[in-house]
Amino acid sequence: MHRSSAVKATSAAIGDYERVAEGDDADASPWAAYYLAELLADHGDHTAACIYYQRAFTSGHPQVTPLAEAALRSYSPGEYVVLGPYPLCALCREVNGGLVAVRHPQVHVRAHGKQSCVDRGLAGLIANLWAVCDTRSCCEDDNGKAYVVPSPDTHEAAERLLVKLGLRPESKDGTIYFRVPTSLRLDDAELVRRALG
Repeated sequence: MHRSSAVKATSAAIGDYERVAEGDDADASPWAAYYLAELLADHGDHTAACIYYQRAFTSGHPQVTPLAEAALRSYSPGEYVVLGPYPLCALCREVNGGLVAVRHPQVHVRAHGKQSCVDRGLAGLIANLWAVCDTRSCCEDDNGKAYVVPSPDTHEAAERLLVKLGLRPESKDGTIYFRVPTSLRLDDAELVRRALG
């Protein structure tokens, strides 16, 4: 495609996006922003692509692709961290030091005066863990095991809760690893609470 054709296509896509963004169809806006970002990234305009990727992800587009990751990284290297295809919610992207997307589907959990996006498969466990500890990170599947990273001063309390659930935790370098049981749904806070008795 010649440069003039690319400019015309990009200008048309920006016009289409602005019409969708200002229209009544809010569900179409993230997809329009994402399409425009892909077009801009394809044509090497990573700065503009980054802006439209951010608009797509903050308004609900579900996936960070390799092209999106490249645009985000080239726009501001070191400022964004993309660990996988699942975006954090807008609130968590604001406070998580540049982390915009992770490896597992996320759900925003609020419990015991704390809130954060966490891996969906551990949401119920984390809601109950927050009653006894603070966490810095968690993962529902890291090479076959799940893990939580409690703060150093609440590590023992977290480990005790996991033992009480029968998860046989193993600590290494401040991280507590465990196998996800088939007999207990760790995504459901009420089921985890009942298992704790």
